[in-house]
Amino acid sequence: MTEPKVKWEEMFPDELLAAIRERRVCYMAYGLAEPHGAYNALGLDWLKAYELVLRAARTHGGVVAPPFAWHIQERPEFHDEWLARVGVTQPLCSSIPTDLFLRMVLYQIRAIDARGFHAAILVTGHYGGLERYIRLLCEYYTLRTGSPLKLHAIADWEAICLEG
Repeated sequence: MTEPKVKWEEMFPDELLAAIRERRVCYMAYGLAEPHGAYNALGLDWLKAYELVLRAARTHGGVVAPPFAWHIQERPEFHDEWLARVGVTQPLCSSIPTDLFLRMVLYQIRAIDARGFHAAILVTGHYGGLERYIRLLCEYYTLRTGSPLKLHAIADWEAICLEG
C-alpha cells in the first residue's frame, strides 16, 4: 500500500483538488538555508520544519506547500566576519529583505484561502523573531480580511511533545 501524496508540487490538479476536499489543511514550512561551517554544510532550519509538516500531513491529512528556505536579512553579508575567519572571502547567504518575505507569506496565505483550504499551519525552523513575525502576519490577515481561514504559526520546537 502506498502513502498518499501530500506534497503539492507532486500532485496533478485532480489529485490536489481531491486532497483539499478530503482534508482542507495546508502546511507551510519556513526556515533559512545558511552556511553552518565545517560541522554542518547547511543549516537545518527549513529541513526541520519541512519534515515536521510532511509527517503531520501524512498522519493527519492535508497538503504540504513547497518549503521556503531563504535568509530574511537586509544584507546578505551578515556572516562575513565568521566566514572570513574560516577563509571564505565572499558571502554565501542568499537573502531577501524582511518586508519582501512578509509580503510573500501574506500572498501565500491569500492563495491558500482562495483555494478553499479551511486552515493553514505555518511552521518555522528558525528562531529569533521569525516565528513572531509569522504569527503577527497571521493575526493581521485574519483581522484585516475577516476570513474564516484558521491560521496557526509555530516554531518547530513547539511541535515537539516532551511527554511520554
